[in-house]
Amino acid sequence: MKNAVFLAKESLINLSGKLLRQTGDAPVESEQLIMFKTDVISSGYCRTYINMCPAGEEAAMAARLAEDIRAGARPPLVMLAEEEAPGLSAELEKQGFTVKKRQNGMVMNAADYEVREMDPHVERITEAELPQWSAVCTVGFNRKEDQLETIKRFYQDPTCLFYGYRLDGQIVATLMLSLQPGNAGIHEVATLPECRGRGCCRALLNRSIADARDLGYPVISLQASVYGEPIYASVGMEVVSHMVTYILK
Repeated sequence: MKNAVFLAKESLINLSGKLLRQTGDAPVESEQLIMFKTDVISSGYCRTYINMCPAGEEAAMAARLAEDIRAGARPPLVMLAEEEAPGLSAELEKQGFTVKKRQNGMVMNAADYEVREMDPHVERITEAELPQWSAVCTVGFNRKEDQLETIKRFYQDPTCLFYGYRLDGQIVATLMLSLQPGNAGIHEVATLPECRGRGCCRALLNRSIADARDLGYPVISLQASVYGEPIYASVGMEVVSHMVTYILK
């Protein structure tokens, strides 16, 4: 039985697997961690996820991760849920890892969601619209580089559904839904700065959660930034874990 802490990050793990499968590669998995690494795709989704770390083994795990990364055998990103690996964060920092991102893992039962009237500005995105969609993500997340090539690869997977909020013919907000057995993950929720506060994100959530439920997915999950968490909480999502992404440069 999957616990809520795992469910909160499962959709991220699933996205990493979708990228890897397109190259013919397979994840390297053990009881304690699962690693996604490929020379073909450069993406933040290629990383090591910590499944668990037994008490007393934190220092050894952190040292092994650092050694593998410096040897080029592992991607530089490591993600953990603090509830699954208490004490590991301090040891990673001793090895030179720094925090790249902090997020709260949130989940909800789809059956509990009360679907609202659909906003006609929310549409499914076509492949031709991906460059504009990706550009909105780049601006909305204040990214240094556009992730269009990775976005295109996700679009090729039929279990990734793309949504956009359109005003005056232009996409101004984005959302991607990643479907896997038993869990629908919400990702890439971004809004152009000048369009925030207009309900775009809430409308995208309403449509995507309703679609996931209609398709038979009982659990909705996402990884929330401090800015997005209030909106997600307002639709019924609950914090179940504290997720940290570390990087070793």
